[in-house]
Amino acid sequence: MMNPCVVCGKWTSAFNYGANFCNACKIFYRRAMKTENFPSECLKEGNCSKCRFCRYQLCLNAGLSPPARKSTNSGFLSLIKNLEILDNQRKEKVLSYSQLPHLNFNFWAEATYQTTLEFISSLEVYKLLNDTEQMVLVWQSVRKYNTLCFAMRAYTDQRDMVEFPKGVNPLPPELNLYFQNFPCVLYKIRSNVVTKLREISITNDEFLLLSAILICDPVPSMFTESGQSHVDWYQKLYSSTLFQYCQTHYPENGPSRFSDLLSVIGVVIQTIEMYENAMVQATLGEHILNRSN
Repeated sequence: MMNPCVVCGKWTSAFNYGANFCNACKIFYRRAMKTENFPSECLKEGNCSKCRFCRYQLCLNAGLSPPARKSTNSGFLSLIKNLEILDNQRKEKVLSYSQLPHLNFNFWAEATYQTTLEFISSLEVYKLLNDTEQMVLVWQSVRKYNTLCFAMRAYTDQRDMVEFPKGVNPLPPELNLYFQNFPCVLYKIRSNVVTKLREISITNDEFLLLSAILICDPVPSMFTESGQSHVDWYQKLYSSTLFQYCQTHYPENGPSRFSDLLSVIGVVIQTIEMYENAMVQATLGEHILNRSN
């Protein structure tokens, strides 16, 4: 998808350093970071936006994360650690549910929603929003977040497709019944994201940051200007932290690793669309069958 570069304004499909940042500005930014005798003021004594000094200031004002150094960045480690603590709390809650008897699809659908709600409401960005925006953030991100979480659990357990704890099928009974003669449709919905995670060998730290990026990706029209600003800021924070992580842990191919990780988001959205289309087919099919009877 094409978006205007945050620095020069030209339309680009590139996504560098945690922002819509065209490749030309990317090259300029990298060189500016390494130049020792860089200009300390505008050549035209003002904000001309064209000289090297002003162009670099535009990069900084856009909140771009600089190329990570080889030394460990305690800032992004602290952010990841906080996400890890919240995620462990979520996992412990799910584990406690697993001890209950008579677990079925309806139980786990409600239980996973509750644990997801608790996770999202523990994030700093959630606390900065008004009541309506908080509900919208949860509504827009819960399915994306759960899809990624289920897939990560399957990947960690070395399974090919997602399932609820205790082996409970994560798809609605009516969907399983309607597509019982077309198991490939259901298998693809349950395995799509898992396959992608296995393909890139995702780490838990990368999963945590990717989860936060997914959550901070709402529809702008449903937020106030202030609320959207908060969400945008945190999405940039998580994106730039993930980029720094990639640069630090994959010094030879950090940017490509970052792109590979972001591509997971597309697979998550594609999987949700497949699920929704299958549900529409199942609902219409059942409706037609009932009318014919």
